[in-house]
Amino acid sequence: IPHFASIQPEKEALIACDATYTYAEMEETTNRIATALRRKGVQPRDRVALLLPRTSQLILSLFGVLKAGAAYIPCDPEYPADRVKLILEDSEARYIITTHRHAENLPEDKIIYCDDLMHQEVENWETSITPDDLAYIIYTSGSTGVPKGCQLEQKNIVAFCNWYKSYYNMQEGNRLATYASFGFDASMMDTYPTLVSGATLYIIPEEIRLDLLALNE
Repeated sequence: IPHFASIQPEKEALIACDATYTYAEMEETTNRIATALRRKGVQPRDRVALLLPRTSQLILSLFGVLKAGAAYIPCDPEYPADRVKLILEDSEARYIITTHRHAENLPEDKIIYCDDLMHQEVENWETSITPDDLAYIIYTSGSTGVPKGCQLEQKNIVAFCNWYKSYYNMQEGNRLATYASFGFDASMMDTYPTLVSGATLYIIPEEIRLDLLALNE
């Protein structure tokens, strides 16, 4: 994102039902989120859960967590309450980024409201993250038992993006719609390669995601 923010700042990076961000705007906003998270106590290698709906705030928060040096755990608010509880406890998330609407029954000392992260002045700091550090934890469906957290490291994401860009010939002019639930690893297959290619990522709204006619339109 920093690279394309410098060479094509006005290019649309992210389009969602609630907002559109250019690469320059996305770079600035994710830096603000990272700054706010550090001020709220998030430290490198902490684990931060994202309990957020399919909006631009989810993607921005995701990159804000990574820029703060922490790892994130995507948790779909449409999940049953028992699954959400299991993921939050099993992942040992130190903080939970969420909205006021989805904060019910969450431990108050772990809640960070997404709206509070968007307007901080950017602060510079050094974060020594290595290729072996954790980037995110994604949970299996649990169809064969208890859901299991699969840990992806920084180097895993880089290797995947390099393969994806080559295999699909991803270029700056491409547009890609992300369809899968953000609690499912397929969504990461869309998100990272698109943005590291300088292309445009579209978030399909939840209300039409399972409506094939609306989706086609």
